[in-house]
Amino acid sequence: MHQKGTPWMDGVGYITQCPIPPRQTFTYRFEARPGGTHWYHAHFENQRIDGLYGMIIVHRLPPTVQSFPMLIADWYDEDAVTMDILSPFRAGLHRGTGENFDHSSERTYTANGAQLSSLRFGSSLINGRGRRQGKLLPLETFTVSQGHRYRFRVAHTGVELPYEVSVDGHVLTLVATDGYDVTPLLVDVILINPGETADFEISANQTCGKYWVRACAMSASGKNQTKSPREDHGAKAVLLYAGVDSHGDPETTPNTGTSQHPLVVFNCPFAKYPDAAHRACVGVAEAKSPKRTAEQDGLADDDVIEHFLNFGFSTGSSINTRRFSGPTVPFYQKDYASHIRPCSETACRDGCHCTHMLRLPYNRTVQLVLMNLTPARFQANHPIHLHGHGFSVVRVNYPEVNATTGRWAIENNSDIACEDVYCARAHWRDGIHPVLNLRDPPVKDVVNVPARGYVVIRFRTLNPGFWFMHCHIEIHAQEGMAMIINEAPELHPSLPVGFPTCGNYDIGADGFKKSVARASTYNHGKNVPASSSFVLGWVSLVLILSLVLGLVALPFLRWRQSTQISDYNLEVLTVGKEDKLS
Repeated sequence: MHQKGTPWMDGVGYITQCPIPPRQTFTYRFEARPGGTHWYHAHFENQRIDGLYGMIIVHRLPPTVQSFPMLIADWYDEDAVTMDILSPFRAGLHRGTGENFDHSSERTYTANGAQLSSLRFGSSLINGRGRRQGKLLPLETFTVSQGHRYRFRVAHTGVELPYEVSVDGHVLTLVATDGYDVTPLLVDVILINPGETADFEISANQTCGKYWVRACAMSASGKNQTKSPREDHGAKAVLLYAGVDSHGDPETTPNTGTSQHPLVVFNCPFAKYPDAAHRACVGVAEAKSPKRTAEQDGLADDDVIEHFLNFGFSTGSSINTRRFSGPTVPFYQKDYASHIRPCSETACRDGCHCTHMLRLPYNRTVQLVLMNLTPARFQANHPIHLHGHGFSVVRVNYPEVNATTGRWAIENNSDIACEDVYCARAHWRDGIHPVLNLRDPPVKDVVNVPARGYVVIRFRTLNPGFWFMHCHIEIHAQEGMAMIINEAPELHPSLPVGFPTCGNYDIGADGFKKSVARASTYNHGKNVPASSSFVLGWVSLVLILSLVLGLVALPFLRWRQSTQISDYNLEVLTVGKEDKLS
């Protein structure tokens, strides 16, 4: 949700709002745009790991086909807090012991050698259901009628691993990504990274039966770089044709390709698979927008503002060697500037922790070159998400690979010249003018930046606010691969009345001594504050009233005792106003 005009409803803890305290509520109110398949999740620390997420579907028009929500996630043995405590890559001084992380020889990698995850795998889920250790637990079931068409709305809500989504015996028609329509693409497999969504349709035109819906972790083990995908690191659901017995599992097999008819895979993180895999890649930049969208305003401008941002592990999880250190109050509080750690060009040359921020002027076309070029031993892909915007993916560049092995053929990208060893300062190499698709590029809000490659995106600065930009692999973001886009600072909308505030509190030594002294004075009765006087006055009044009531009631009690009136048979005595009683 772009939150245009309501940037303080974006929901990022300590960026756009104070985190919601226990036993309290915060009502998000915003315009539901853009349309399409989206999802929400906790954005405070790493609570998303524990499953705090869900789907948001915004219909532009009444739907014409039935749709199924399909949330995919990797699920781990430890809770989010434990995973953070144990992480050996934590930002700051207190690093974890790392027992829930695999040794580098056992970690998962892509066919070309990029590391996918260092976490010890737990399990995978589709709509919260999965199996592990041979237990035949119930799985998600999608029931279809033969001859009809259906839409699957897929969101990757997980932590680390990308998944290859397919349906046995069926061809997928990709129709949207991150909520934005694309010209329909016929594919066999859709690869989806953390944070991304993808809509595909299928025709229920096969023999009535049960078919596996697969979400296989796109990985190969450290010992076998050619095995992909990992069936044991995935999740399954059931496509059930109406009228078929639902008992028992499907017996279908995964779709396979041949040298003449390879499997078509959309959104590969590299240029091609090894020849022996019989798979053909369709890169994300090859998808086309069927029509111009509002997000593509100014797309073909000649006068653009360009910035190079390098994501990677050069100095830990960082952007241009800066590991993000967030403020302790939201940016919309007036005093936020005193609660951040400014980035010093000198101090950050070899890596630093700071509140990394990029200021952009209003109503300009911005081109960001998202790089993944670092000298680190371990290379990884990074799905990068920009809040508040959909952006046009005008170019994706992958490193060259060996056709036989699928491994990297070169170390560095030849299009970009790095001015330092970390490539924190970079520019286009002399004579290089990369070809950009400024006519019909796909629009997304998460894009995977391939290891040893780069992505070029464009957007127009028409949404003033503080927008979080980060890797959507949760561990990378927590370690510092994030920054703030401060868009049109002079035009940020003002806060609603009564918007919650927060911040650190320190009474200070002098304040503490004064408070203790006042408390000591009260305890010894030397000084009674106004509030205490008020209480004592009420106590005195109650005592006086009690005494008066006692004196008034005493004659009545004596009379009652003398006449021996029963509590359960009380006679009524009627008297006139002139009668006297004693």
